[in-house]
Amino acid sequence: MRTGWRDDARALTDAFAPSVLRRETEQLRQLIHRSPAMDVGFRPLAVPGQDVSDPETTPSAGIADFYRRTADARLVVVGGGGTGKTVLLIRMALGLLDLRQPGEAVPYRLSAAGWDVGEGLDRWMTRELARDSGLSFGQADLLVSEGMILPVLDGLDEMDPSDAEHPCRAAAAWRALHERTREGQLAPFVTACRDGVHQILAASDGHPATPAVVMSALDTERIRQCVDGLPGHERWHEVLDELEQRPYGRLARQLSVPWHLAVVTALYEERDDNGGHLRDPSDLIRTQSAPTDAGPVSMYAASLLRAGGSDESEARRIRRMLSELAAYLVDNQALQRRAGGEPLPHVDIVVHRLWPITGSRSARWLSAALSMVLWTPAAFVVWWVLGRMNWPSALDAGIAVAASLLPLRSLWSSLAWWPHPKRIVLGRLRTRAGRARLAMTLPGALALGVVLAATGRPDYTVAFAISFAVVFGAGIALAVRDTADSRLLVLTGTTTGLLLGLLGRVLVGFLGAAGGLLFGTAGAGLALFAAVAAALRLPEATPGHVRNPVFGEFVSNDLRTGLVSGILTAAITAAMLALLPGLGASLLQIAVAAGGVGLSVGLGAVADTWRRHVAMLLLARGRLPVRLGAALEHSYRSGLLRRAGIAYQFRHLELRDHFAHGALR
Repeated sequence: MRTGWRDDARALTDAFAPSVLRRETEQLRQLIHRSPAMDVGFRPLAVPGQDVSDPETTPSAGIADFYRRTADARLVVVGGGGTGKTVLLIRMALGLLDLRQPGEAVPYRLSAAGWDVGEGLDRWMTRELARDSGLSFGQADLLVSEGMILPVLDGLDEMDPSDAEHPCRAAAAWRALHERTREGQLAPFVTACRDGVHQILAASDGHPATPAVVMSALDTERIRQCVDGLPGHERWHEVLDELEQRPYGRLARQLSVPWHLAVVTALYEERDDNGGHLRDPSDLIRTQSAPTDAGPVSMYAASLLRAGGSDESEARRIRRMLSELAAYLVDNQALQRRAGGEPLPHVDIVVHRLWPITGSRSARWLSAALSMVLWTPAAFVVWWVLGRMNWPSALDAGIAVAASLLPLRSLWSSLAWWPHPKRIVLGRLRTRAGRARLAMTLPGALALGVVLAATGRPDYTVAFAISFAVVFGAGIALAVRDTADSRLLVLTGTTTGLLLGLLGRVLVGFLGAAGGLLFGTAGAGLALFAAVAAALRLPEATPGHVRNPVFGEFVSNDLRTGLVSGILTAAITAAMLALLPGLGASLLQIAVAAGGVGLSVGLGAVADTWRRHVAMLLLARGRLPVRLGAALEHSYRSGLLRRAGIAYQFRHLELRDHFAHGALR
């Protein structure tokens, strides 16, 4: 069994590697496209017990080869803020993917700030991998447990507040990384950390010293090479002469940091509407301006917004949004906030998990209230139908109680801490896999019809089988990820459907086709839930259908799923009402009633993530834009934010702290 799992893991890893390569390539392009061309090198860091035979600076392109030569495949990248640690990690991941042979592990970059160390590294990696990559939880667990994922943890120092006396969370993570083993051997890892925190961790750790590299500062020659690549580089000759004369002066020390050099070149290369430069680089010599001051960082942020095409009004909205987000992240870090048992982020900005910015209770309760409001049309339809039917009072009461279970279920899910976003892909019906899944439900529906036919009431049987096949088939074809096992989906769903069909025959069989439609639709929904829960936890790989990591518009996907579910529910409700004997309703009445039920089910029950997002926007009106995803994407394209998996992050902590300071003022 273990050999079979290992083979499955290798096949899945080989299919997964190209998508990681595309993601990291895009991340590198976005990080460096607004900066001057610079190759920040590294050199081995002397640590106790490690022989540093080559202290010379190595170009960043050599980091993958360097890592492959390290003992136990463990490495720490050390450097100050803005020295290019993240870029080096990305280059290392790209190099390892380029050198990778079939069946070897895939490097996967994660933000260490989001790790709750008490959860355990393997479990956290599995959850993050399943959330970010499109793999099922079972497949992610398979890759992690079989050692096919090389954890690359960025920002170990960002786990604790910058003013903390001792990095407690980072120290716990450091111990967990070093104590992690696999099959009796030390498990590999790569992490990045600021030099001050690394000194504390290395000094207090009882494990053998881990090989480390330190980011090299930019010397005058490297700065000259960067500047020579700028248009009109002649303007920088005075600055370069100053660096030659005072290689250890204040200006040289500042520009030796890649982040500071990027800020300075962006500011002094900015042009006005007529094409002239707004600033003269020689001012740097006279003022010895520090790029870390609030003024230059503020000007740099404004410069990036202008370069991204923002007018003054849009720039103000973006600045207000970023200030709110930055203040939220800083407060989370300072106060160590938690929600639903999870630590709130102080680095990552994930759109559909941003709702605690308005308070841990407000958005949940408002989401529940919205759900109850959206269930009002369905409640009115039930009251209308019961009023027109001449049924016994006991039956009316039973139907009313049964109908109230769905709103109560929606109320419960609305109050959940972290609703799971849903996704439906209509285009799957044009794919072979989607059509195959839809077709696989037909034998199951036929089997249901044969069994139920033996109980009598053929009208109930036919309606149940058709509605079950349509709803369940559409669900597994459109809304369940391709990596789920199709055979298990159909087997679990058909078994569940048979039990519910027999139950419905006893309870509502006397309603004939209308009862069959009612229980067929409800039964398909419950069967879909049970089948997905079973199928997505199996580790079997389907390498040909692994989706690329998608940054994902989770909120809009959740809304789209709710709308499609509502339309399907409305169509089935209309058919059920038309077939209900004794209702005596017009086509217009049936259409309005069916539309109300579809609205309640689609938006009041299915679209949990969308309702939570709407609640957050209502509570944060004036502080966050309605089109939050578009505003974040604009900030990303402008260079103020970067991406890590499905999260946005401020490009540098100095930018985050700058915007947070603006919010506090």
